[in-house]
Amino acid sequence: MPTCCPEFCVKRKNRKAFSLIEVIVALAIFSIAAVTLTISMANGLLCRRNVANRNAHHLEYTLAAHIIQNSASIDDAIRISSLTLPDGKVTSLAIAITPTDQEDLFFLEITMDGIQYKSLIANRNWQ
Repeated sequence: MPTCCPEFCVKRKNRKAFSLIEVIVALAIFSIAAVTLTISMANGLLCRRNVANRNAHHLEYTLAAHIIQNSASIDDAIRISSLTLPDGKVTSLAIAITPTDQEDLFFLEITMDGIQYKSLIANRNWQ
């Protein structure tokens, strides 16, 4: 039995409100959860934007590689200095083509808008 004055002793089941400590702890927990969710959402949106940009650049590279691969000769392919994309955007290209040990495989380097792509392409018509 508590040894305090009866008017200050309140039994737990008769209380109708939360104590200040309980309210502060609950606010702290909800604040941490809100900050965590906000950071996660921001990171998700940044990741989505980065993937969209990467996909756009990959599409541009694929189109450029296809045009280069279907050129009549290596000299014609190297002369390509710009590319008009389907959306009307014109991008500049720097192309380097190096033969490999196999006669129909070539090492292709394309620099497009400051981004360098490297791959192997096959073309039986180039010599």
